Amino acid sequence: MESENYSKPAPATGVPIQVWLEIFEYIDSYTLLQMTLVCKHFNRLIFNYMTHRFQLKLVSREQKSPPNGVNLDPERIYKHLHISASTLDSVTLMVIVRHAPNLLSLKLSLVSLNLKVLMYVLKICTRLTELSIEGRNFKRSFDFDQLLWLGKGKAALGVSSLDLEYKKLIRFDKELEPCNVIVAEIGEFKATCFFPTVLSMGLDIKTDLEKFECDFLSCFPNITRLEIVARVEEQRIVERLAPNLKVLKMEVQDKAAAGVYQVRLPTLEVLALKIRSSYQKAVLQNFLLGCASLKTALFVFSMSDDFGVFPMVAQSLPLVEKLQITDDSVITLDELHQMSHLKVLSIKGASIVGDSYAELSPSLEKLEFHDVMFTRDMSDVFYRFPNLRKIAVTKYERHFSTYQHFDKKFYKRARSLKEFKITLYRAGSDIVNFLQTLTQLEMLSIDARIFAKSNFGYLKKLMCMPLLKCLDVRTESELPRELVGRVAASNPACRFVLNGTQVEPVWSSYESAKRLKLDFTSA
Repeated sequence: MESENYSKPAPATGVPIQVWLEIFEYIDSYTLLQMTLVCKHFNRLIFNYMTHRFQLKLVSREQKSPPNGVNLDPERIYKHLHISASTLDSVTLMVIVRHAPNLLSLKLSLVSLNLKVLMYVLKICTRLTELSIEGRNFKRSFDFDQLLWLGKGKAALGVSSLDLEYKKLIRFDKELEPCNVIVAEIGEFKATCFFPTVLSMGLDIKTDLEKFECDFLSCFPNITRLEIVARVEEQRIVERLAPNLKVLKMEVQDKAAAGVYQVRLPTLEVLALKIRSSYQKAVLQNFLLGCASLKTALFVFSMSDDFGVFPMVAQSLPLVEKLQITDDSVITLDELHQMSHLKVLSIKGASIVGDSYAELSPSLEKLEFHDVMFTRDMSDVFYRFPNLRKIAVTKYERHFSTYQHFDKKFYKRARSLKEFKITLYRAGSDIVNFLQTLTQLEMLSIDARIFAKSNFGYLKKLMCMPLLKCLDVRTESELPRELVGRVAASNPACRFVLNGTQVEPVWSSYESAKRLKLDFTSA
């Protein structure tokens, strides 16, 4: 009887809470949410101690009575709240009041908002650090040019490392009507309203900006991060917050461009800028020159036909360390050598005109091309980066041969290369043969939507590369377990990872007998 009890695994409740919390920290948010269904103990631990990893979203639908969210578990404490409704009514306010003492971020997606109600909410949320106000309803009409641009499939562009690092900043995919903020007399509130803990603010609104600036923005002295859609007069908001801003995400509409680009941002470190119309190069260049402390710049140019956009950016931002440009036009990398501090360069959706005689850029360490077309061999572009260590290439066209832009000169011009990542629709033997020439690689990643069984075995060649430490493969194709294991067995000294899981080697019967014979002989 004792032996039977001893063989049973210990229950989850027998493990100290601190141990489970330490384990949960290494699990991604989606998997952690699924683990709440394992048992009541996990459910209680995750929702009591790990709610900072989740955001509670309350969607109020007028046709339902009562609205969603009334029957929330009273034991769960959330720190991040997102309310989507027509306006803040008694039900949504009840939810806010319940979680107010613990709220760190509040996002309001509303049709209209009374400023008095918002001031009351902010007074009870004493720990709030992030506030975002945007519209709820999607736009129902588009400009013809804008519709054409959206139809080019920009969502299909590859995901860069900067996209992952700045997830919230790089997303400009929402087309919402702005929230209508009703500015009422708040004299009795203004005297006592002061919110020094709020550091981040997001605004997509339409209102009387003069009163909004005077009565509302003056209550936030420490805003360092701003997300805003500039339509007409939003220059006033950016200008008021400019002295302390360190992070700015801004979408500039047609009529606001002339005013917004007059603002100077001396302390700005990260800029995500989307330009939705034609622009005057000199005006934009003066705006960028006013960002003297900028370290990271993420640009999205829509409907742009300016061939010289990159030289203008390079001349304006000599101290930037990370740069990403998303464009659908032809660009050149001229003047890149002026960015003497640039370490990461990512280009998405453009066509690049190469120049093998351009000046070198020794500071660049990582280069990414996502859905980019080249007018000549890529080796002519890489020649400019003698210290390049990491390359990422994405191309989703079904009949695209990735190696067609690499010639025999590429290996000689990329001797310092240590990491290579390639994302494509289908992986074949030609891709493997090209990658095999990069014998200096230590890390290799292949992300292929389709990887045929007949081609998967060619990965053994890559596993045997002399300096390779890890081969990471991701694919949607179903592959035999034995085939995958044999690839891993081709070189046990190199880690083989498939879809995020390390593969254990599987030897064939002949290889197993041979290894057993060697072990017996050595013994």
